[in-house]
Amino acid sequence: AILARVQGDYAASRKLYAQGLEEGRAAGDLQQIGKANAGLGTILQIEGDLPAARKCFEEALEISRELKDEHGIAYSLICLGIFARTEGRAAEARAHLEEALEILRKYGNKEAISNNLNNLAAAAFEQGDLDAAQTYFAEGLEMSQEVGNKVNISDSLDGIAAIAEKRGNAQQAAMLAGASEQIRQSIGYDCEPAERRFRSEYVSNIRASLDEKMFAEAFRKGLALDFNDAVALARQIESEFNAESEQFTEIIIENRRFSRIIVEEEIEADPILDAKSIEAEVINQSNDSSEQRGFIPAGGTAFGSLPKLQILTFLAFTVLITLLIAATFFFWRFYDCRRNSASRCAFARRKMAGLRSARPRFGFNLARRFGT
Repeated sequence: AILARVQGDYAASRKLYAQGLEEGRAAGDLQQIGKANAGLGTILQIEGDLPAARKCFEEALEISRELKDEHGIAYSLICLGIFARTEGRAAEARAHLEEALEILRKYGNKEAISNNLNNLAAAAFEQGDLDAAQTYFAEGLEMSQEVGNKVNISDSLDGIAAIAEKRGNAQQAAMLAGASEQIRQSIGYDCEPAERRFRSEYVSNIRASLDEKMFAEAFRKGLALDFNDAVALARQIESEFNAESEQFTEIIIENRRFSRIIVEEEIEADPILDAKSIEAEVINQSNDSSEQRGFIPAGGTAFGSLPKLQILTFLAFTVLITLLIAATFFFWRFYDCRRNSASRCAFARRKMAGLRSARPRFGFNLARRFGT
C-alpha cells in the first residue's frame, strides 16, 4: 500500500488500506486497525476527502494511545500534523509534529525523524519562525542524506529554497527549486498536498521577485544539476544563512560592548549619573542605528529613545513656562494689593477730612447751647 502511494497509484493504495482495515476490524486487531486508518487517511487526504481523512487519523491516534503504542502515536501525530498543514493551521501542525519528534528521537528512526523534521520546519516557516525552520530543514537534509531518502531530500531543498527567498536571495532559491524538482522527476515522485501547497506558495513568491526570464534561467540551471550538486548548492546556501546570522550576532555584541564603554566614560565624567539608565539609553540608540542600517530583521523590534538634548530642551521649556506663569500671578497680586491700598488710603483721607470739618460746628453748637 505504501509503495503504491509513493508511485502515485492512489486507487490501488486505497484498496489495500481499506482491505487491511476490514481485516483488522474482523479480527479485533486494534494495532492493525490503527495503522490501516492512518494509511487510508493519507490517501483520502490526497484525494481531497478531508473530513473522512481527519476521522481516520483521529481514530488511529486514539487506538495508539489506548494501546500505548508509541510508534503508532508518533505516526498518527505526523499524519494529523501534515493534515493541519494542508489546511493552513500551522500552530496546530507544529504542536502535533513536536510531540511526534520527541517520541521518534527516543527510538532513533532516522528516516521517520527526517520526514518529521521537514514537516516541522515547514510548519515553523508558515508561522514566520525562519530560524527554527532553517535549523529543522538543515537537520532533516543531513539525516535524509545519511539514509539516502531522496523524497525527504527534495522536501529539505524546497524548504531551504523558501528560506532563501524570504532572506532576499531569489535567484538561488529559483535554482534550488529547479534542483528539488529534478530529484522528484528522477524518482517519479509527485508532491503530496501539504508539500504541493508549500512549494506553490514559495515558487510564486520567487516569480514575484524576479522577472520571468531570470526565473526561467535560474530554474533551468537547477534542473540541470545532478543529485550531489543539488545537495551541495543547498549546503552552500545554508552556510550563507549561518554566516549572516553570525554577522548579525557580532553586530549586536559589538553594539552592546560599545554601549558599556560609553557608560563607563559618562560615569567617569559625572559619577552621580545612574549607570543602568545610561546603558539603557545607549543600547536603545544603538538599536535604532542598527535598524536604520538594516541590521534589525523585518518585523523585529528596535527599542528607541529620544536623544538627551531633546529631553533637556523639553524640560527647560517646561520650567520657563512655569516661571512665566508664576511671575504673572505674583505681578497681578502685587498690583491688586497696591490698588486696594490706594483705595483704602483715599477713603481714610476723606474720612479724616470729614471729621475735621465737623469739629468746629460741633464745638460752636455746644458753645451756643451752654452759653460759652
